[in-house]
Amino acid sequence: MAARPQTLPAGVAPVVLGVGLAVADGVFAPLPALAALVGALLIQVGTNLANDYYDAVNGADTGDSEGFTRVTAGGLIEPARVRRATVLAFGLAVLVGTYLVFVGGTLTVVIGLSSIAAGVLYTGGPYPYGYYGLGDLFVFVFFGLVAVTGTYYVQAVSTVAAGPLPPGVPAGTVTVDGLLAGVAVGALATGILVVNNIRDRETDSEAGKRTLAVVLGDRLSRVEYVGRGGLMEVEPFSVALDPPLGTTHGAMRERRGFLVRIEYGGVEGIGEATPLGGWTESKKECRRALDRAATVAAELDWGVALRKLDAPAARHGLALALADARARTAEKPLYRTLDGGADTVSVERVPVNATLGAETTPAPEEAATRAKEAVSAGFGCLTVKVGTRGVESDIECVRAVRNAVGDGVTLRVDANGAWTRQEAQQAVDALAALGVAYVEQPLPTVDLAKTADLRDRGVDIALDESLAAHDVGTVLDADAADVLVLKPMVVGGPDLTAQAARRCRAADVEPVVSTTVNAVVARTGAVHVAASIPGVGPCGLATGDRVVRDLAPDAAPVEDGAIRVPQEPGLGLTTPP
Repeated sequence: MAARPQTLPAGVAPVVLGVGLAVADGVFAPLPALAALVGALLIQVGTNLANDYYDAVNGADTGDSEGFTRVTAGGLIEPARVRRATVLAFGLAVLVGTYLVFVGGTLTVVIGLSSIAAGVLYTGGPYPYGYYGLGDLFVFVFFGLVAVTGTYYVQAVSTVAAGPLPPGVPAGTVTVDGLLAGVAVGALATGILVVNNIRDRETDSEAGKRTLAVVLGDRLSRVEYVGRGGLMEVEPFSVALDPPLGTTHGAMRERRGFLVRIEYGGVEGIGEATPLGGWTESKKECRRALDRAATVAAELDWGVALRKLDAPAARHGLALALADARARTAEKPLYRTLDGGADTVSVERVPVNATLGAETTPAPEEAATRAKEAVSAGFGCLTVKVGTRGVESDIECVRAVRNAVGDGVTLRVDANGAWTRQEAQQAVDALAALGVAYVEQPLPTVDLAKTADLRDRGVDIALDESLAAHDVGTVLDADAADVLVLKPMVVGGPDLTAQAARRCRAADVEPVVSTTVNAVVARTGAVHVAASIPGVGPCGLATGDRVVRDLAPDAAPVEDGAIRVPQEPGLGLTTPP
C-alpha cells in the first residue's frame, strides 16, 4: 500500500511515450527502453515510500488522512521498515541505472541522481520542496520533460554508435518532439498532484505543509488545474426556504449544497449536489466524495469517476454536470439525450401537482380554500400532506378538499410514513371512496411486505421515502407499489433516474419525478428527467417558489399547472449561477 501502485501509470506513461517516439524515429532499442521503464518505476516506488515515511514523521499525514492509505501514519508498518524499503527501492534503481550510465554516459548520471534526489527531497531533508509550493514544478519536470526525453535519449544514443559512456550529448538524441511530448504528459501528471493537494489543502495547512494549493487557495488552485486541460470546481452554496422543509430532524430553513462545474471536451457543464439528511449522504461526506471523484477523473477520466461514486448527492452533482456538457456539445436540450428519452420529440411542458400543507396537515377549511386557489391557478392535480393530526383528521381534510374542488381534479395524499398498519388500512379504505388517485408512503420505509398488502384496495400505493432505504430494483421485486416517486438527488443523478423510470414502466409501475426541494440547477435537471419519460403524469416539481433567493433565474417556471421545459442546449439555464 505504501508503494501506491495506483499512481504507477503516471510513471509508466512518459516512458511509453518516449518509446513511441523512438519507434517513430527508427531509434528504438529494447534493452535501454526496458531498463528505463524499470528504473522509472523503482524511482517512483521509492518516492512514494519516502513520502509516506516523511509525511508521517513531519506530521503532515495522520491515520485519518483522505486518499491513499498511509501505512506509516496509520501504524500499519513500523517507520523503520518503510525507511528500509525506501532505501531498497532507490538502491535497485541505482543498480538498473548502472547499465543506463554505460549506455548513455554523463547525461544519464545527471538524470538518475537528480531523479532520486528529487524523490527523497520532495518531503524529506532539511528543506522539503513539496512543503514550500514547489512540488508541482518538480512533478512537471521529472514526470514530463525528464522522463520522456530521458527514455528517448538512452535509446537514441545506443543507436548512433557513440560507444559506451559517451561524455556529451550526441546530436539527434534529444529532440523537440520529445520536449513537447514531455510538456503534455508532465501537465497530466501535475494535474494528479493538483487535485490531491486541493483535497488535502486544509489538513496540509494545519500541518504546516505549504503546498501550492495551500499558497494559492482553492479557487486559484482550480484555475491552475484548468490551465493544464481539465476542471472540476466545487462551490458551496446556501439558499433560504420559505416555508421551511419539514424533516425528521425538524424544520429546515435553508438548503446547503455544492455547485459542480466541470470542463468536458472543451465545454463547461454544471451540476448540483445538495445532500439531505435521512435521504442521502451528509454534506461533509458529499464534499469528500466530490473531491475523490476529482482525483479519479484527473488520473483516469470522468466516466470512471462517475462509476466509482457511491454517494447519491455527490454522484448527482457530477452526473448532471456531465449530462449538461454532453447535451450542450450535441446542441440539444438535456431531456433529449437521456436514456429512454425520444431524441426527435420536443416536450414543451410537464404537468405538475400543487402541494397543500408543508409542515403540518392543514385544517379542513384551510385545505379547502387553498385547494380552490390552486385549481384557479390551473392545477389539475393536488397533493394533500397529512399524517400530523391523526388518521381521522387526515380523512376529514381530504374530504373537505374533494368537496371543494369536485370530481374533476386528481387528488393524491402523502402520509410521509406517519400511519400504523391499522391506520393505513382505515385511511386507504376511506380515501378510495373519495376518489383519491394514490396514497404516498402510507407506512414507514422498512417493511415493503406490509406496504404491498395495502395494494388493490381501491387506491394506488406510491412509495417515496422507501427509496432512501431500498434501491429501485428491491422495491419493484417486492411488488410493493403502483407508483414510485423518483427524486434524482436520491437516486443518484438524471441518468440513473431516467433508467429507473424505464424499469418502472417495464414492471407496470408508474414513475413520478419529484425533488428534495433543491436550487435551480438540480430542479431544472429534474424537469428534464420528467420530460424524458413519455406521457409522464403530474410531477412534484413545483417547488421553486419555496426558494427565497435562488442561485439564478428560474429557467422552468410553472404556469397553468405545468412546468416549462427549457429547449436550449443542455440544462437551458439562460443565466448560469
